Amino acid sequence: MRHFILLTALGALFTSAASASHRYSLTDLGTLGGEESEAHAINESGQIVGMSQRADGIYRAFLYQNGQMADLGTVGTDDSSAAYAINSSGQITGFSSNTQNETSQIFLYSGGTMAGIGMFGDDDGMSRTIIAGIDDAGEIAVSTGLSDGDGSGDRGSLYTNGEFQILPVPAMVRPVAIDRQGRIFGYGFIGANDAPRFYDHGKVTYLSAIERARGNPTAINDLGEVFGTLAGSNFFVYRHGKVELLKAQWKGNVVAANNHGDFIGMARFSKNRPKEPFLFSDGREVSLAGILTGPTALGWRLTGVTGINDAGQIIGYGVTRAGTTHAFRLDPPPIVTIAGPLRITTSRSNITLRGKATGSPDHVYATVGRQRRHGQFRVVGLTRWHVNFPLHKGINYLNIRAETAANTSTTARVVVVRR
Repeated sequence: MRHFILLTALGALFTSAASASHRYSLTDLGTLGGEESEAHAINESGQIVGMSQRADGIYRAFLYQNGQMADLGTVGTDDSSAAYAINSSGQITGFSSNTQNETSQIFLYSGGTMAGIGMFGDDDGMSRTIIAGIDDAGEIAVSTGLSDGDGSGDRGSLYTNGEFQILPVPAMVRPVAIDRQGRIFGYGFIGANDAPRFYDHGKVTYLSAIERARGNPTAINDLGEVFGTLAGSNFFVYRHGKVELLKAQWKGNVVAANNHGDFIGMARFSKNRPKEPFLFSDGREVSLAGILTGPTALGWRLTGVTGINDAGQIIGYGVTRAGTTHAFRLDPPPIVTIAGPLRITTSRSNITLRGKATGSPDHVYATVGRQRRHGQFRVVGLTRWHVNFPLHKGINYLNIRAETAANTSTTARVVVVRR
C-alpha cells in the first residue's frame, strides 16, 4: 500500500492569550518590606510598575520583573515616590515627593536613573495632575486641573524633547491616555462642551460617533480603538469610525484594553455587593474572582485592576489572606501549540505520527472519524507525542489535538491518502 501526505495545517484556536473561558493563576508581587503595594501599569514584556510601602512606612515607586520587586528611589532629597506608567523599552514615569515640604514633581526613570522633569503650579496644582501615560519615544502626557473644578482651567501637556509643552487649547485640554505611537486620546472643547478626540502630533480627530452615542470612553489600545460604557449596562468599542455595541450583563466601567480587544474594569455583579474586577473577552463579561485557580489565589479578594497586555496578563491589587493590600499579576495558561508531524512511519494499513507540543498539555490525542487514540507524551515544556492507528482506503483526515485543563487547545490536521 502507498500513502501520500497531502497537507499539514496547524492552527491555534485562540489568537489572544486572554479568554473568559480560561482559568488564571495569581502571583502576589509582595512589597518592599512594608504591608501594602499596588500595581499601576504593565508593558508587553511583563514589566510592572507601581508603589509599595517600605518597612519604615514610606511609599516608593517599584519595578517588578523576573520575580523581583525593586525600589526605584526618588529625585534628589525627596523621600517618597510612585510609578504610574511604563513603555516598551522600560522607561517609567510617576511622581516623586518630599513629605516634609509637601512638594511633588513628575519624574522620568530611564537607564537606571530617576530625574525630575517638572511640576505644574503649586502643590495644589500637582495634586490635581494626572499622568495619562508614556509612549515608546519617552513622551509623557499629563492632565492638570488648575481651576476650582469647573474644567475651565484644565490643561493638557506633553513632555517631549526634554520639556513640557502645553497642548493646544481647545484642541486637547484633558488627556486620558497616550498609546505607544504617541497618539493622545482625551477631551477638548467645542463651544462650552468638552468632546472626545484624538490628538496625533498636531492632527485632531473629533470622535463624533462616540458623542452621538453618549458614550463614556475611558480606555484605548495601540490600534486606535476606544473602549467605554454606554447608557444602561452596555460597553462599546469605537473602531473604523463606528461605535460597536458590546452587550454586558452587569453595569461597570472600563479601565484598560489590549490590542486583541480584551478589556478589564470594575462592575457591580449584584445590588448589595461592591464593584469587583471583570474581564471582557470572547464576547462576554466574567468576574475575575470566578476564573482564578491554584493555591496562590486562596483567600484573596480582588479589589482593583489597572492593566492588561497582549499576552493576557492582568495586574491590579487586592486583599490577601493576611488582610493586607498587595499588588498582583494574573496569568492565563500557556498557549498550546503543535509542531509536526516531525516524523511519519507507515506500514501496510497503519500510520504512526510523531511530533512536539508546547504549553505543557494535559492531553494529546488524534482522531480519524470517530476513533480516538491518545498519544504517549511527557508533560514538560516541550512535549513529545506520537499516535498510531489504522487507516482506511481513500482519504483520511487526521486531527492531532492538544489540550490543557485550563481550556486552551490547538489542533493540527493531516490529510493522508491510502491507495
